[in-house]
Amino acid sequence: MRCKLILAGVLCGLLLCGCEDAESSYTSQEEKPQKQTTSAYTQPVEVREYAFPEFLKTAPVGDMLSNVVSPGFDPASVVSYLELSPFKKYNCDRRMLDDYYTFYEDDFVGMVNSDGVLILAPDKYASAEPVAPDLIKLTPPDKGKDPVYFRMKNGFGEILSYEDAVKTEIIAPYSEDTTLKQYALSVRDNTVTQPYDSLDRADPATVVTGKEFSQVYKATAGSRTYYLVLDEYCNITICEAPYAQVRIKVGGEYGECYILDGDDHTELMKMIQSFGSDTISVKPGKDETLDFIQIESGIGSANRTVMTMSPDGFCFTETFAEGVPDNKYFALYPKDTFVDLVNWVNEVVSREYESDE
Repeated sequence: MRCKLILAGVLCGLLLCGCEDAESSYTSQEEKPQKQTTSAYTQPVEVREYAFPEFLKTAPVGDMLSNVVSPGFDPASVVSYLELSPFKKYNCDRRMLDDYYTFYEDDFVGMVNSDGVLILAPDKYASAEPVAPDLIKLTPPDKGKDPVYFRMKNGFGEILSYEDAVKTEIIAPYSEDTTLKQYALSVRDNTVTQPYDSLDRADPATVVTGKEFSQVYKATAGSRTYYLVLDEYCNITICEAPYAQVRIKVGGEYGECYILDGDDHTELMKMIQSFGSDTISVKPGKDETLDFIQIESGIGSANRTVMTMSPDGFCFTETFAEGVPDNKYFALYPKDTFVDLVNWVNEVVSREYESDE
């Protein structure tokens, strides 16, 4: 009896082992991975696009005085014609510069002030025309004689030669802060501009423009730079100086413009620095058919930087500084840099040339 029990236990154990082996074999077959029959998915490479900035087709080219922030004197704005003379003694036909009235006798012009006091007898000059906010040009009837200039002063005035009428001088106005030295422009012994951090007479040859002027000064106030443009009577037109010039060639089209806003220029310089670059010693091949963008900073000054970049990221940089040898080198930027710069010009600089109409 004991032997039968032992045999039964052994058989039971063998059966259990057989069941476990069968189950293990079945499970192994079920978990075997299937063969991959589909191709792997690849993320497409984004090709960023750029196009020639359309505004460059109409932007003014080569005018460093295009950003006028304060227009000059307009003679028509200070002359009004009268239907009735305000004075019984004089038949005045015009009012000029608020305080002066003109009348004519025997083809000679006379002038009275707003109180009706005669300040110019009608016996020497054929015409009287305002040419500045404080200046009236008196022209003799004899064309061989030079005109003189009447400078208004407290309702009366003084006669000046042309040399005295166009006298200018840079002055340093007094300030409560003696450590702060600022400069203003004086015309005919009157301070006529706000104080600037720097103010110097500029070489007209450095100012690229189609506009006519007699004198030009360059001034700075904070991070801003200005041109003070004077006509022949020292009327001042204030223009914000351009901070850089951009030249772009894309798809066979070429255009150029100035960056006129100091904040835009600062943003551009920070953007270029953020791209990062590697200096390379290998000179890339020259292909004049390639698109390019060129950015020239410091225009009109002794310190200039010119960067010329192609779509492949190659950039040729030239730096020019007074008293220092020119520095020229190649660098390699990420390829997206070119696209970013062209698109930035199209999106940001274009706003500087939007019409106010």
